Amino acid sequence: MIAEVALKLFLRQGFAATSVREIASETGVTIPTLYYHFGSKDGLLGTLVEPLVADGEEVLEDLAGRSGTRLPARALASYYDVVTRHLDVFRLVMTDPSVRSHDVAGHRLAEQGTRFESFLTRGSDRREDLVRANAALGALRRPLRLPDIDVEADRGQILASSRAALAARS
Repeated sequence: MIAEVALKLFLRQGFAATSVREIASETGVTIPTLYYHFGSKDGLLGTLVEPLVADGEEVLEDLAGRSGTRLPARALASYYDVVTRHLDVFRLVMTDPSVRSHDVAGHRLAEQGTRFESFLTRGSDRREDLVRANAALGALRRPLRLPDIDVEADRGQILASSRAALAARS
């Protein structure tokens, strides 16, 4: 319950602007209780982000060592499913600069994003491959920031756009 309330406050006010006192007040727990369970506000953010990171790691491990022409489409679909399973946390990470630059949460997700990008480029550092991979990830991530998105109904269109960006040639 504490984590869910904190997430709502972080989404509404921003991570940096939300105090431990506000979280404790909204949840009806004492500040020492909050610290006991999470250690700090940073620990609370880590608890919120961990399932998203763990599920992303699972996808990357599943993809490791695999090959095939349909694998990038599968990778994008798996990534989409992870993100939509943790949509509110994903939105917090994508929209809050203090979370994106956070020493633990933001950097872990950024590193994971870089590894996923590397998978989509198949390790290539050619500029056109990097541009396509980033366009594909943007086509997947950007619509999920919309407040009224229907992740199930819009899944096909979002994935089709993402795959098209990955396959685009100039």
